[in-house]
Amino acid sequence: MAAVSNQQDTRRFLFCKPPGRYSEAAPAPANSGGLQKVSCRSVVVGHRLSESPQASSRERPHRGAASTTQLLSLQGLTTAPETFGESFVESASVFERICGLLDARSVAYQVLCHAPVLTSEEAAQVRGTSLASGAKALICKADDDYLMVVMPADLRLASKSLRKLKGWKKLRFASADEVLEMTGLLTGSIPPFGSLFGLTTLCDERLAAQDSINFNAGDRSISIGMAATDYLDTEQPELGPFAEA
Repeated sequence: MAAVSNQQDTRRFLFCKPPGRYSEAAPAPANSGGLQKVSCRSVVVGHRLSESPQASSRERPHRGAASTTQLLSLQGLTTAPETFGESFVESASVFERICGLLDARSVAYQVLCHAPVLTSEEAAQVRGTSLASGAKALICKADDDYLMVVMPADLRLASKSLRKLKGWKKLRFASADEVLEMTGLLTGSIPPFGSLFGLTTLCDERLAAQDSINFNAGDRSISIGMAATDYLDTEQPELGPFAEA
C-alpha cells in the first residue's frame, strides 16, 4: 500500500499523556520504534500552539480531549478523506470518548496519526510496533447477543473452542452494516473497548501478557498505544483462551 510505504512522510506523533509541558508536535523520528519511543509530555490536547510553549499544566489547566479536526490542525495536516481515511469526521466522538475514559483514570497513553490502514499488518508497519501487540477487536454475535472479542493481531478467533467454552450454539462475526449500526465506525477502526458501545468484552490472555498494546482509536488513521495492564484495569474484560494461531 503506497500510503504505508511513505509512513515517515505522513505520520505524526500527536501527544502523549499525562500532560505536562508541551511544544509543537513533530514528524515521527526515523527508527523511533513507534509509539513506545515517543517522549512523554509533548502536546497538551486542547491548547493552541500559539500559547506559550513554556506553560505548564499547572499554569494552563488541561481542557480535555481534542476533536480529530483539532488534532489535525495542530499538525498542519489536511483533513482530506483520501489522505486520512473515510471515517475521520464521523468517528471523532469515539476518539474523544476513548481519551476521556483514559483521562478520567489518569492513564498514560500515546496517540499517533498516520496514513489509513486496512489490515493489522499495515497497522503494525506504520506504527513501527510488533503485530502481536496490536489489539484486534472483533464484534461478534453469540446466539442472540453481540459482544466484543479482543486478541493479538497475529492470532484469529478460536470460534469452535470459544463456542464450546461458553455453551453457545452459534457464533459469527458481525457484518459491516451491523458494526456500523452499533458503533458508528467502519471495520478496521474499532477500539478494544466494548464498554463504549454497551458490549461485553472478552480478551485473549496472550494480549494481556503483552507489555503494551496498540490499536486504532475509532479511525483507520489514528492509533493509541498504552500499557496492557492499564487497558485491563480500565476495560475489565473477561480473560481467557479466546484466540488461536
